[in-house]
Amino acid sequence: MKAKEVVLQALKTHGLSKNDSDDKFDPKELKRGTEIELEHFNDKKIAKEIAKDHLREDPKYYSKKFKKNEH
Repeated sequence: MKAKEVVLQALKTHGLSKNDSDDKFDPKELKRGTEIELEHFNDKKIAKEIAKDHLREDPKYYSKKFKKNEH
């Protein structure tokens, strides 16, 4: 099984935010998080779901962890 398939399966079964709509998250944080996660995954859907999981744990996850232009 390819890495992408493993991640997709994990998100389907374990993703905390798989059913959360985008409007539950700060749009700037979600956009930034998705962009950052796209550096690791070449699939916007996966990147966004991972970003949502991080933001669910901490709504300012990306602002705290990454300064502008530092990732």
